[in-house]
Amino acid sequence: MKLPVPQRGQPFDISFVYKMTESINSLWDKIAVNVSTYASLWTREGIKQRRITEVKIITGKAPLNLGATVTADSYKEFIYDFDIPFSTPPVVCASPIIDGTTTAANKNVYAVISSITTSQVKGFVKFEKAGDIGGMSVNIIAIGVPV
Repeated sequence: MKLPVPQRGQPFDISFVYKMTESINSLWDKIAVNVSTYASLWTREGIKQRRITEVKIITGKAPLNLGATVTADSYKEFIYDFDIPFSTPPVVCASPIIDGTTTAANKNVYAVISSITTSQVKGFVKFEKAGDIGGMSVNIIAIGVPV
């Protein structure tokens, strides 16, 4: 809505100031939404600006299907398939989760990502100590641009 310009010497007009404030607030809402709907993605080619609606975040758990015990310095692979493919390999974070009782064997573990493609992430969990590990899985967070 275009506001009328006040005339020189015109008395103070509350409704005019109200409309001006309302218009400025409306404009701010539109600008703030547009500014905050972009995300910066760091790539090998540099920073790419993408609309937030173009960025997809996928989370999930990859079960390890472990037996009752593991040996010290052993590895167990995990694979997680993304339900929606990405246009380029996404940024992925993987962390082990104890789904059962905490033991010496399952609290001394770490997850390593070995490969990331547009449709899945692969990796392994290393167990530093031997023993009963109970149930475990790997928490996956992937952020990228979908196809």
